[in-house]
Amino acid sequence: MNVVEATPFRKQIGTDYDFITKRTEPVYEYDFHRVDLGDRTVTTGPDGTFRLAMTVTGGKRSYEVHVTYRDEAGRTIGASASAETAPIFLDSSQTPQLVVPNAPASELTYSIGDRIRLAFQGGHPDPSHDRYLFSVTHRGLQSEVIRSGPDFSTTFGSGSVPNESIQAVRFTGSAYEVAFEYNAFFKIADRRLKVVLMPDAPRYEPGGRVDLKVRVTDTAGHPVAASVVVRVIDEKLYAIDAASNIAPLEALYSPVSSGIVATAWSHRPVAVDFGGGGDTTGGGGREDFRDWLLFRLVTTGADGTARVSFGLSDDLTSWRASAAAFDRSFRAGAGSVRIPVGLPFFAEATLGQEYLVADHPILRLRGFGSALAASDRVTFEVSAPSLGLAPTRADAAAFATAELPLPSLTAGDHQIRIVATTGTGSARRQDVLVRTIHVVTTRSTQARTANAPLDANFVLQGGATELTTVVLSDAGRGRVLPLLLSLRGGRTGRADEAIAEALAGRVLQSSFGSKEPASVAADLASFQGVDGGIALLPYSSTDLESSALAALAGDHRLDAGALARALQAVLDDPTSTRDRKIVAIAGLAGLGESVLDLVRSAAAQPTLEPTERAWLAIAALAGGDEVLAGTLERALLAESGQRLGPWVRLSLADRETSITTTALIAIVASGIGDPLAPDLDAFLAANPPKDTLIVLQQALAARFWAERTPGDRAAVSVTADGVSHELSIEAGAPVWLTFTPAQLSTVHFSPVRGAVLVATTWEGALDPASLHAATAMTFVRVVTPPGAIAADQLVTVQFSVELGADPDKGCWRVTDLVPSGLAPLAAPGSWPDQSAPPPNTEGPWRISGQRVDFCVAYDPKVPVHHLRYVARVVNSGTYRWEPAVLQSSVVLERGVVLPAFDLEIKPAS
Repeated sequence: MNVVEATPFRKQIGTDYDFITKRTEPVYEYDFHRVDLGDRTVTTGPDGTFRLAMTVTGGKRSYEVHVTYRDEAGRTIGASASAETAPIFLDSSQTPQLVVPNAPASELTYSIGDRIRLAFQGGHPDPSHDRYLFSVTHRGLQSEVIRSGPDFSTTFGSGSVPNESIQAVRFTGSAYEVAFEYNAFFKIADRRLKVVLMPDAPRYEPGGRVDLKVRVTDTAGHPVAASVVVRVIDEKLYAIDAASNIAPLEALYSPVSSGIVATAWSHRPVAVDFGGGGDTTGGGGREDFRDWLLFRLVTTGADGTARVSFGLSDDLTSWRASAAAFDRSFRAGAGSVRIPVGLPFFAEATLGQEYLVADHPILRLRGFGSALAASDRVTFEVSAPSLGLAPTRADAAAFATAELPLPSLTAGDHQIRIVATTGTGSARRQDVLVRTIHVVTTRSTQARTANAPLDANFVLQGGATELTTVVLSDAGRGRVLPLLLSLRGGRTGRADEAIAEALAGRVLQSSFGSKEPASVAADLASFQGVDGGIALLPYSSTDLESSALAALAGDHRLDAGALARALQAVLDDPTSTRDRKIVAIAGLAGLGESVLDLVRSAAAQPTLEPTERAWLAIAALAGGDEVLAGTLERALLAESGQRLGPWVRLSLADRETSITTTALIAIVASGIGDPLAPDLDAFLAANPPKDTLIVLQQALAARFWAERTPGDRAAVSVTADGVSHELSIEAGAPVWLTFTPAQLSTVHFSPVRGAVLVATTWEGALDPASLHAATAMTFVRVVTPPGAIAADQLVTVQFSVELGADPDKGCWRVTDLVPSGLAPLAAPGSWPDQSAPPPNTEGPWRISGQRVDFCVAYDPKVPVHHLRYVARVVNSGTYRWEPAVLQSSVVLERGVVLPAFDLEIKPAS
C-alpha cells in the first residue's frame, strides 16, 4: 500500500476586468504539491478487510491511497481511494449564494409546516441600492417577491413535496447578481416504514424450505397494513453488481424539476471560469441451480405481518431476501435478511456448460466443508451413462484437487453424477452432485433460411445436425416471414442491424405468433451519442438517416426524448440543407411529433429530388396522412418507376441511389397497401446495395405489411413417420413447428386448401469456402502464452486486421469462438500484469458465452486494426479452437476464415 499527500497551492497568472462592476479581479492557476509518504504492507483479516492508522499533517490537504494485491500465482490487482481533511480550493466569499444562517445547508431537510429561512450572501452588496427578487418554483413558478434586504423565508407545505427550488437575484443598481439555486428537500424519514424479515431458521440445507415472516411498522413501532414486494436473489449477483438493494422511499420521493425552462436578464453577470446443499442419503443429487428464487407481492394484515414460503434450490450460497413496502399514505420502506445455505461437507465440480464433440475436458473435483480437516481424504465416484462412463473413482486430500478425464463426447445433453464421500462409520459424510453438460458438433455456424410456396414440387430443407424451425403461413401476409426470420441473430456491431433484429422479433411475436423474445438484450447506448442521435457504429459520429430510421422503428432501448432533440436540432439549424431537414422531419414524425404541417408545406415545393419525396412520403405515412403518402409514392413511381420482370424499382442517377431510394419507397408501399409492394421488396432482396445495408428499411416495410395485410385461412397435410395430420392455418396465426434432424427426414407437407408459404430456419456449419478475401486483406490471431497453457494462467488473444484495398465501408465483423476450456472476460484490462496492448487497440463490443464479437470500421488513416480480449482457464484438457471469422456486413461473401487448431491446457501442478 502506498500513500501520497497532496498539498494545494495557487498562483496568480493575471487579472480579469469586469466591465459591469468596474472591478479588476485576480485570475489564479491551481495545482498540487505531492509527497510520497512511503509504502506499507498490510494483511487482511478473515473477512477480507484491513485497517491501517497513520499520522498525517491534515489541514487543507488530500491523501491518495493505492493498494496492490498479489495472489499465489503472481497475478496482481489494484484499487485506489482518496480522502481530504478539508475542502480543497474552496473560496466562496465572492460567489453569490443562498445559505441557511448558522447551519450547513447540505444537512437540512424539511417536514411539512417547517419554515425555510435563507439569506443572500456573497457577491458585492451595496445596501443603499440593492434590491432582491426571490422566487419559489415546483414544476413551475409558485410565488415571487421583491425585497430590499437579503433575508427570505417561506413555509414548506404539502405542495412542496418532494422538493421545491428557491432562486434569488440581486440588482445592485447597475448589474444583476444571481445566487446559486437553493433546493429544499422533503424529510423523507417522516414517511419511512420499517420492514423486518424473519426466516424460520438460522441456516438451511440445499433443497430445503423457508418460511419467511415479513413485518411492517411505522417509525413509532405500530403495525402497518401495506403492499410488500418480496424477492430472493443469490448474493453473488450483488457482489458483481448484477443486483442492487431496493430503496423505495428514495425512489418515491425522488426530486422533481423546478419547471423553469429558461431565464433572461438585461445585464449579463460576470461569467464564472471553472478553469484548469445436499443429498446425504445417496438420492438423486444436487442438480437444481438458480440465481433467484422468488418475486412475489404480498399484503400485510392489520397486525403488520405476512408470510412467504418458498423452496430452496441446490445452490450452496447465501440468498438475500429483500422486501419493499408501500401503504396508502405514501409511506415506504425496505428491509433485507440473508438466508445462508450450506452443508458441513460438499463437493465442487468444475465444468463448463457447453463443449464440442472434439473436446477432451478433464473434470476437476474438490471437497469442502466445515466438517473436513486438512488431514482427511475425499473419495469421488463419477459416472455418466450416456457417455459410456461407468462409476469411476478418484480421490484427493481435503480441499485439494482430483482430476478425471471425461470419455469421448457425443452431441446432446449428458448428466454427470458425482458422489463425494469422506470419513467412516458415524463420521461418514456424503454429497451427491449432478451436473448437465451440453455437447455440440460446432459453434461455428451461420443462420440459414429457405422458403417456397407449398405445391406439388415442394422439397423441405433443414439442418443436418441442429433443430429446424418450420413456419406455415398464408402466402399473402406471410410473404415477409422469410425476411423477418433471416433478420434474427444479426450478430453485428452496426446499429441498423441491431435495431432491425429487435424490430423483426417484435413483428414475429405480435403478428405471427412467435414465442421467442420480441427483442434482443444488446444495449444500444453505445450507438446513441451525447447529442441524442444514432451512430451506425459504436461510439462513432451520429448519422442523420440512421437516426430517422431508428425513430421510425420505435425501439424501447433508445432514449426517444434525446433522439427527438437531436432531430429537432437539425431542423432548427439554419445551416441545414433542405434534404437534411426533410429526413429530420420524417424521424420526428416517427416519434409522434406534430410535423404534418411541415410535411405538407415541404411536399408543395416544385423542385424536390426523388429521395426527398421518398422521405416526405415516409413522414406523411408516419404522421397519419396516408393520402399524401400515397400521392407522393405514386407520383414518384410514375416518374421514375421501372418494371424488370417480377421486380419494380426506381431508376435514378446511379445504382446505389436507385436501390436505397427504392428501399424508402417500399416502406410507403407496404404502409398504404400498394399491390406493387411485393415487387419492390423482391427487387431489393435480389439487388442489395454494395456500400451499405438496407436491413432496417426492409424490416420497417415488413412491419407495415404485416400490420396492414389481413391473414387468410389455409390448411396443410403433414405426414411424419407414416402418419398424416391436417393442420389449420388461421388468419394471422401461422403454425410453428420444430423438428430434429431425424424427424425432418420423415416429414412431408402437401397443400389442402389456400395458398401456403413454408419458411424454414436452421443453424448450419460455416462454410469457409463461401468467403473470399479482398486484395491485400490480412487477418492474424496471436495467442499468448503460445503453446500449451497452464491452468493458472490468463490467456491474451490479439488480432491484427488489414482490410486491404477498396474495402466495404460498413462494419467488418470479427468473431472468435473461445474454446470450451477458457472463459472470455468482460473486462480485459482488469489484470495490470498483462502485457500492454498496441496503441489504438479495440476491445469486443459483445461477449456472449464463448462468442466474442468485434466491429472493425474502415478508416483510411488506420491501416492496421488491433483487437484484444483476455480469457481465464475453466478446465484443463484439450479443446478445439474453432475458426475465427472476418466478414463484411455489407457483402457477406467477402472475408477471411482462420483455420481451427487444438489448444492444450495442462493440469495444475
